[in-house]
Amino acid sequence: MATVDVLVSWTNAPSGNKIKVTINNKTEYIDVTDLSSPQTIRFIVPANGASSQSISASWDVLNCVAATSTFNAPSACSTDNLT
Repeated sequence: MATVDVLVSWTNAPSGNKIKVTINNKTEYIDVTDLSSPQTIRFIVPANGASSQSISASWDVLNCVAATSTFNAPSACSTDNLT
């Protein structure tokens, strides 16, 4: 497993809205009414060496993608199984 930290910044947030951040079908929300910009969201992803994995951020209520990016997952450090 590996971690991916996504730094999210915003201005002029729509009233009552949240920012939806998605990686690999995992979604986290930032309630912009309670927090100040920027915020960091941490995801746990497989350390499988996969490249060009998608990151997206959008306003939840407006349902439009505001930003996209990609990342490359690291390869696993060991093939030993944990018991």
